[in-house]
Amino acid sequence: MIGIAFLIVLYLQPPVARRVHQWRADQRDEAEKRWWRERDKREQQAQLRAEALRLGKIQRDKKNK
Repeated sequence: MIGIAFLIVLYLQPPVARRVHQWRADQRDEAEKRWWRERDKREQQAQLRAEALRLGKIQRDKKNK
C-alpha cells in the first residue's frame, strides 16, 4: 500500500514541479514588468518636474527684468 502511494507521488511530482516553476517564473516576470513601469513613471515625473522648473525659471527671469 505504501509502495503504491510512493509510486503515485513519484508519478505526480514532475507535473506539479513544472506548474510551480511556471508560477514562480510568471511571478518574477510580473514583478519585473511592474518595476519597469514604476521606473518609467519616475523618469517621466522627473522630466516633467525638470521642464516645469525650466519654464518657471524662464518666467521668473522675465519678471525680474
